[in-house]
Amino acid sequence: MPWNGLVRSYAVPKTFLALLPASFGWAGVSIFFVVSGFCIHLSFNQSNRSWRDFFIRRFFRIYPPYFFAMVLFAIIFCTPHLRLEQDLFSGNVDWRSFFTHLFLIHNFDPSTFWKINPAFWSIAVEAQLYLLYPLLMLTVSKFDWRRTMIFVAACELLIAGINGLSSGVMGAEDYWNIHIHLPGFFSQIVSLNHWLAISPLAYWFSWSIGAYIADTFLKGTRLPFADFSILLWVILVGTSYFVRPLYSFFFVFVALLTATSISKLIIGEFPKIWIPTFCLKSLRQAGLWSYSIYLIHQPLLAIFLINFALIFPVAANNPIFRFVFCLISWLLIMLLGRVWFQILELPSIALGKRFIKRGRPMFGGVTETEKHLSP
Repeated sequence: MPWNGLVRSYAVPKTFLALLPASFGWAGVSIFFVVSGFCIHLSFNQSNRSWRDFFIRRFFRIYPPYFFAMVLFAIIFCTPHLRLEQDLFSGNVDWRSFFTHLFLIHNFDPSTFWKINPAFWSIAVEAQLYLLYPLLMLTVSKFDWRRTMIFVAACELLIAGINGLSSGVMGAEDYWNIHIHLPGFFSQIVSLNHWLAISPLAYWFSWSIGAYIADTFLKGTRLPFADFSILLWVILVGTSYFVRPLYSFFFVFVALLTATSISKLIIGEFPKIWIPTFCLKSLRQAGLWSYSIYLIHQPLLAIFLINFALIFPVAANNPIFRFVFCLISWLLIMLLGRVWFQILELPSIALGKRFIKRGRPMFGGVTETEKHLSP
């Protein structure tokens, strides 16, 4: 929905308003960051706590399937007859975007942020959060979880707050160059904050709260956020979507809603929801293939929509028909995601395990932790 001053404009088709809840799907990135922090910290503490093994596992778990997806779509969007001419992909692929994607630093450059596959911005941030994970643990060891979380929350909330203030003054549409229109010292602050906003620091708290919950879960202490109200976060999420100065807090509000839900789910206070068995089975399969689906879904969906518009131009202008077509396309995308999972993701994970197993003797053999865990 477009902005009208400080609030959303309702000058959109009624069919779009009917489908408005479906447009919140991108909040899944925030949900994923919390779940990722939880799973990563849980896995690390249940393993031998070797940073070397941790980064090897993460590399083989993530990078090879990502690399092949990146190369595939770079080739597709460099081919004149297959090139997608739409704002979603921000023009054609060039060498700058290719190499920044190759090293997972494309999120630091506005000119490469959305290139090749717009969804890839989050994998760059995720990889950079992995690099910050040892720093997070070092800070926790020097202080404690509570003070560390206050610090990382201050980082993320300050960045979001400056973004909200500046976008409220100038408008979200001019986000990338907003500092040019602001006077003096405030322009410098907003310019610096612009670079921080596309760095992992802008998501550090949202990721770390998952690790915080996992740590308290392992220690058997009262989970953080368990006493918070889910309804409160739902209201804040909805309000932040409709009020421009609060829109920059949407991500962290969804993260806090997720953290509260996870905490209540673990201690058994989450409202029970009945889900049919066949739906649970489908969700588990989607979860198993989720990374491969993530890697390929957005460009494929765009390609499918473009061809749909060419064949059925009248129907393509109707949001309802477009939505139904996307649902149908999702079945094919999931099937292709499964293929990607089988031929690239699973072999890459297995290769990482073999690499760790073969490399350990060169680094001093069995660690003290491994000796302790041995039967």
